[in-house]
Amino acid sequence: MVDHIAQDQAHTLDPCLSMKTLDEVVWRTWEHRNRVQEMHAAAARITAVKYVCIATLLLTAALWAYAEPYHLLVLTLIGAGSLRLACRAIPERQHLFAIVFFAMVLLYNPIFPLFPLSGSWQLALVLGSIIPFAASLIKPAPIQIENVNPIPAGRT
Repeated sequence: MVDHIAQDQAHTLDPCLSMKTLDEVVWRTWEHRNRVQEMHAAAARITAVKYVCIATLLLTAALWAYAEPYHLLVLTLIGAGSLRLACRAIPERQHLFAIVFFAMVLLYNPIFPLFPLSGSWQLALVLGSIIPFAASLIKPAPIQIENVNPIPAGRT
């Protein structure tokens, strides 16, 4: 108990120590604010990837008769978007989405294409591929913000 009183008196008497404590509090607050801002920006980027993939699939389905020359671009966009979403779903513990998006990575592989963009069942496959992207938009992962209260150094 005496140590706490002596420590409090030392904080009030030593301006350098109180400035250091203030600087640490400001730094922790700034760090927390930037961490929260980065989490929101990452969520916005993931949402943008989902919308780009949905738009690519809808545009491919709408212009199905002209989609064959652009199959490499379509497969690359959907494959890369699916890979990004699958890798993001794992740390968020959304394992079902991770499995579905990894399956879509294999399905829309631009190096070894499994299907051409022509035919009726391929059109149904492209339209059906919109469902996982739309479902992940409906049920997004929550943004988990750490509840950090800046505590001055040396105190508990």
